[in-house]
Amino acid sequence: MVVAGLYDGGVWKIRVEHLMLILTSLLLLVFLSQLLLTPNPSDPLSGDAASLMMKDRKLYD
Repeated sequence: MVVAGLYDGGVWKIRVEHLMLILTSLLLLVFLSQLLLTPNPSDPLSGDAASLMMKDRKLYD
């Protein structure tokens, strides 16, 4: 399945860990890129930071 979007064509570093559990296995993908370089103000952890980013990017940075 290919989904085009904002990050289409991006280059990502990931670490893949395969953990065996008692009844199932879990595939864990760990993104190594810093999330703070490309924050998502539409789904923020901090509403104040997201609001500042959308209103005044220079001050936010």
